[in-house]
Amino acid sequence: MVANLLKQNKIGKVKLFDENTYCLNALRESGIQVMVGIPNKLLSMLSSSTDACDFRVIQNARPLLTRALEDENFGILGDPHLQKDYNHLEMVRMFACVATCVRHSARRRPRMCQIVRAWERDRLLHRCIC
Repeated sequence: MVANLLKQNKIGKVKLFDENTYCLNALRESGIQVMVGIPNKLLSMLSSSTDACDFRVIQNARPLLTRALEDENFGILGDPHLQKDYNHLEMVRMFACVATCVRHSARRRPRMCQIVRAWERDRLLHRCIC
């Protein structure tokens, strides 16, 4: 309902100041771009620690990537302007690559040369030995 109201008023972008799951779910696959702000209480911690920033990205992005790969529904994170007009296999491969790059342990993340090799050999990255 909210997404339809926004679309009717030609609003294509919104900024949320809180990670409200209800709002995020309401806007999912609506084609409306969503930017989520960081709560003020976290700003000082995140601005002073790269590890905290890395953890926050991993904490928020990893579940979305995993779900997108399991469901093969890339509307959650994909570019809404594509309107599902993309090569499905390439999207699976790209999301698999991204998912391996946001692992908790830096030692478990692939090096860039491994990602390039995975694309050159036309195979999924999760089959690579990383």
